[in-house]
Amino acid sequence: MKSKTLQFFFLLTCVFACSSCSFLNTESETSVVPNPVWPEPPETPRYQFEASIYSNDDIEETSRAQSLEFVLTGAKNTRYPMSAPVDVAARGGLIYITDWRLKVVHVFNIRLRKYYTFGQRQKGKLARPQAICMDGRGLIYVTDVKSKVVHVYDGLGMYRGEMGKGLLERPVGITANADGSRIFVVDNGGVESTKHEILVFDENFELLHKIGSRGTEEGKFNLPIDAVWTPDKKLYVLDAGNFRVQVFNEEGKFLSKWGSVGDQFGNFGKPRSIAADTDGNIYVSDSKLGNVQIFDPLGTLLLNIGKFDLKDGKGAYALLSGIAIDETNRLYLTDQFFKKLEVIRRLPIPIPSTDDLN
Repeated sequence: MKSKTLQFFFLLTCVFACSSCSFLNTESETSVVPNPVWPEPPETPRYQFEASIYSNDDIEETSRAQSLEFVLTGAKNTRYPMSAPVDVAARGGLIYITDWRLKVVHVFNIRLRKYYTFGQRQKGKLARPQAICMDGRGLIYVTDVKSKVVHVYDGLGMYRGEMGKGLLERPVGITANADGSRIFVVDNGGVESTKHEILVFDENFELLHKIGSRGTEEGKFNLPIDAVWTPDKKLYVLDAGNFRVQVFNEEGKFLSKWGSVGDQFGNFGKPRSIAADTDGNIYVSDSKLGNVQIFDPLGTLLLNIGKFDLKDGKGAYALLSGIAIDETNRLYLTDQFFKKLEVIRRLPIPIPSTDDLN
């Protein structure tokens, strides 16, 4: 299992070093269970499972010197499993995962095959980390629902400041534009609260304005849980209690909405997180349905990935939580029940042959 995971990460390192590097199937030829693809054959696959991460053991490679030391001393490599992975952010071979039970951010450095955590020092100490995102400057934003602030760190986990103190009631989601000049914090006060809104901060962590209030009308929210800023400069808000996605421009003007409650494809059961790829397609994770649904920017369903299952497996989820998409359009998903992260890659679009065109 570990050798296959390491093979994947070697290949992932290649793609970040050279964008033209191709990926290989991480399964051996004798493997009984191949990596699942979506959609399933006979349709042309568009996404394929790549790897699962449960702990540092899945990415760290033991050197020969360490192996000899372990043999001579009887020591073993220390394993640091995730306990309650909530949300995820990924870029440039770095994967950041919030863990509310351990009160840390796990960092998996794929290029260097290294693992570390942050959020435990006095400055920026996490009480109950929830959502996480990155901006183009490399700053990491982590919402803390117990401290009621957003902590800001650099890529190494060094504390850089905080925002929202005295303004936030229960910050559950966050997203930022590329240059960090706009940071959108989803504040969900809970069932008994009237504070269901988006707070917009600038690059100096100062409040600019707010979007929305509690309600069911257009531009209002009921238990909003996450948001994502897209390449075409639109804000998509996952309005979980209203079972819909709402779209706003940079100034907070309502543009459109889509979605409905249900258990069919295209419906929402218990939506948890939202992300966008470089083409502007929208991804929504749903812990009740146990899948990720992919929509075009107008809300038309394109594809479902994964299934609900109480038995762990590739593409199987029992408590699907956070999702993120990196610059290579890889999809990262956390599952709190199985305490894992899964990586799913988007496959290239096949180029039609001459015969196909005739």
